[in-house]
Amino acid sequence: MTDPTPPTNPQPTTSRPTTIPFRMLLDEAAKISRRHVRSVFLPMSLFLALLKGLSAIVQVVWMQEYLGALESGDIARILPSLGGMGCLGVVVALVTLFAYAVLWATALDAVAGRPVSLRSRARWLFEPRVFGTVLILVLCLSLGLIACLLPGFIVASILAFVIAAMTEEKLFGTEALGRSSRMALFNPRERFLESPAFKAFVLVFVASMIAYGLSLVIQAPVALLQQLLILRDSTGGADLTGASRWVWISVPAQVFAGFTSAAVQLYLAMGMALLYFDTRRRVDGWDIEEALDEIAPPVSPEEVIP
Repeated sequence: MTDPTPPTNPQPTTSRPTTIPFRMLLDEAAKISRRHVRSVFLPMSLFLALLKGLSAIVQVVWMQEYLGALESGDIARILPSLGGMGCLGVVVALVTLFAYAVLWATALDAVAGRPVSLRSRARWLFEPRVFGTVLILVLCLSLGLIACLLPGFIVASILAFVIAAMTEEKLFGTEALGRSSRMALFNPRERFLESPAFKAFVLVFVASMIAYGLSLVIQAPVALLQQLLILRDSTGGADLTGASRWVWISVPAQVFAGFTSAAVQLYLAMGMALLYFDTRRRVDGWDIEEALDEIAPPVSPEEVIP
């Protein structure tokens, strides 16, 4: 009769929270986006389409005024109109970015399973601490884009969790920016492809390229047709003001661009919300286990009593 095999001592294992596969995250973002077409996409797309349409109408009116002043040589009319259009561009860009902030906050509510309301999040945006933090975020993103396109994407990746830090952790100002940067750069395994900053960079870059591609597909044919019609009228003896009537063709294209940008931003917001919750789970889980290890260090296999 042989002796039974002595029981082996259990080997302690270190269980660390792992990240969800990036492809699964992208698929889940698409599913959640489809579930919120009526409650989120339609209102936001209508707002952006209206904003872009009104902006395009103002630009057309300004273009006709500008060409008329240029043709008559009235410099006194040209300079104020240029300044006015510059201010309009800044205002439209700021309103668009604030609308994106509302969309991102709403996406966090959707992913977290809370009631979804763009209206309540719009009111939340105008709270002083929130509004100030978003202004700081917009300033940082603008400086990154001014420096160069690539630094702008890097800054956007590091600060991708600022909105989430405000909605989920009630952090504002520099605390929200610091929390976002720490989470984005959290990479204890030192694997580049698992870095939250890299994943955020991919999300922002891909969404930007999709938005740029859709804009090009929509506006390039319209711009080409517009230029051909203006050239035809100009060569036919029409003055610049008369030829500029074809600029109105660009207004429907701008309105349609509002719908496409809302769709891209909704998908990006859902993806970034999922990435935030996944990263926060890993960051907080890692910190808890490290704290427990400091209180009671793990026992080595030699110290386990058989």
